[in-house]
Amino acid sequence: MTHKETFHTFPDYRAANLPRILSSIDRDPFSPSFGCADRLYWGWKLIDYPDAALQRVALLLHLINHEKYTSEINAVFRFASKIQHRDGSFDQAFPNEHSHALSAFLLCDFTEICLGDHQLFVEYQEMLIHAGNYLIQHDEEHGFISNHLAGAATGLYKLFILTHDEKYKNRSNYYENRVLSRQSEEGWYLEYNGADPSYQTLCVYYLAQLYEMTKNETLWESLRKATDFVSYFAHPDGSFGGEYGSRNCEIIYPGGIALLAKYIPCAAPLLGWCISAYQGNRTVTPLSVDMQNLTPLFSNVLFAEFILKQNDILKIPEQKLPYENLDFERTFEEAGIDIRNSTEFYTVISWKKGGVIKSFNKSTNRVRLDDCGILLEKKGRMFGTTQMLSDLNIVERKSDRIKIKSPVFAIKRPLPDPFSFLILRFLNLTFWKLKWLRELGKKALVRFLMRQCTRLNYSIEREIIFQSNGEPLLTDKLIPGNPAISLLTGKKYSMMHMASSKYFYERSSI
Repeated sequence: MTHKETFHTFPDYRAANLPRILSSIDRDPFSPSFGCADRLYWGWKLIDYPDAALQRVALLLHLINHEKYTSEINAVFRFASKIQHRDGSFDQAFPNEHSHALSAFLLCDFTEICLGDHQLFVEYQEMLIHAGNYLIQHDEEHGFISNHLAGAATGLYKLFILTHDEKYKNRSNYYENRVLSRQSEEGWYLEYNGADPSYQTLCVYYLAQLYEMTKNETLWESLRKATDFVSYFAHPDGSFGGEYGSRNCEIIYPGGIALLAKYIPCAAPLLGWCISAYQGNRTVTPLSVDMQNLTPLFSNVLFAEFILKQNDILKIPEQKLPYENLDFERTFEEAGIDIRNSTEFYTVISWKKGGVIKSFNKSTNRVRLDDCGILLEKKGRMFGTTQMLSDLNIVERKSDRIKIKSPVFAIKRPLPDPFSFLILRFLNLTFWKLKWLRELGKKALVRFLMRQCTRLNYSIEREIIFQSNGEPLLTDKLIPGNPAISLLTGKKYSMMHMASSKYFYERSSI
């Protein structure tokens, strides 16, 4: 089914998700954790602090049926106010984290609810104002993550609407300008150290809401370029993004795309494609994700569904998605991504990630090749990979081939253990109570989990040769050669720490 033949709505995920949403909340009014949405904390008692990110389920209940679930929403707000730090922040990853991103997302979600329920705002305005003040006084320091800053900008602007206090509008402008100042001319927003199409759609979701409130023409132009960029990563088989992005994620968040479909030409066909992919379970849906990602993804679907009911978007004259066009080549030099499109094949290559390549047969709408980089194996042990975002890669392009020379990095896939948790909790409860030490610690954790990899004394030369029909063929060469080392290719895998990657969805290959 093509996006032009889709039903004009998303599947209804309410029945499948409402029981687990409501079961996640402690609904016992006599419980000390009444309103807590982290069942591992209040129910199983397997963790030693509540993850405040899970309080975001209040937005889902609001979007599904606010009147029916008013008491549950109020309870979730109540517990959130109970666990909020005195400086206005909340914890997600560990106790005393003071998460800037989570404070922004909770503010954005809770103010959205309050815009439709002023009495709730009156009751909990102190909590929201504290969160807004935290975002005024603090910045996110451990990395540049555009979707986090976009969430802060949107949440603060909603708080400005509720309070009429100009300081929240001014700070919203600050975060908006930060995101736009780091946007590439190619259209992508910075996610850590590169472009990630998946998280770009989440960033677009927040910025599109902001545009609806401000009608800022500079923001509109930014969103136009951003939407055009992500349209290249909608694949013929219904999948989206993946390991060629900076964060290896495959989720498409449809809310912002739906909101922009009436303004931006390429957004309408992208939304139609997205509905088709959701209908066929050919992409990550709310049925696949855990509770940590259910609210951002499901709320996007509900938001898009609401917009579809208000506007007949899919009858807007469409332009084609990139993969539907005739033969073309497109290079996103700064992102390190090349697109090759022919009559029969659509191929996406990340030369900055060692030649990660995804190729799709357009006649069957199936994946032909999903190679996430080369693995080095010696004596049955994987020890090296090219799937690391690196500016050290060298690319040579010709009309019928692309040659990439990439360094090899040591594989590092750490898992938690009791001793490391003991050290982390000691730091959480002692030295990391000091903000400057805590921020240093967060930066160290990001380097350890996501960035810091040892370069090995090998490199790989990958040559991608395109046949006359556009089908890619790969040849790989280890430099220097070593008969004891085997090269494993054609595998789908992810080598970086990213909790939002590797969700299941239905997929067929040739």
